[in-house]
Amino acid sequence: MAKIVTHRQKETQGKERSLSVLARAMLVMGIGGILICTGFAAATGKLHLLITGGVLLFSGLFLFVILDACAEMIRLMKKVCDIPYSGPISGQKEFLIFRCSACSAIVDPDSIKCDNCGAEFDHISEEKGLNNDTNQ
Repeated sequence: MAKIVTHRQKETQGKERSLSVLARAMLVMGIGGILICTGFAAATGKLHLLITGGVLLFSGLFLFVILDACAEMIRLMKKVCDIPYSGPISGQKEFLIFRCSACSAIVDPDSIKCDNCGAEFDHISEEKGLNNDTNQ
């Protein structure tokens, strides 16, 4: 009889952290661009500088959303594949994954049998800690 094995997963550094940092940098550059262009437009009276600032702000916001979404997708894919990832997934720091002890397929904790290999569960779950080191 198989068991449902619980894995405790902690996050680690990865490329998705860099994407999040780059996303924030694009947002700051967009905000800085609109502020600088507004200042120059006020000093010189040229309207096209306000338009340029607006384009910079829009571009920064757009890149922030796209890059942050890409980082989030990488984290979610790594979570599903049981690979350590960096950064939070919607504020989540630690999570539990339930796996079949016979075939390692991801299962629902209330499953009676594994959908992948057909092994029946005895509902005495084990907890395994993965990546419990302090590398962050």
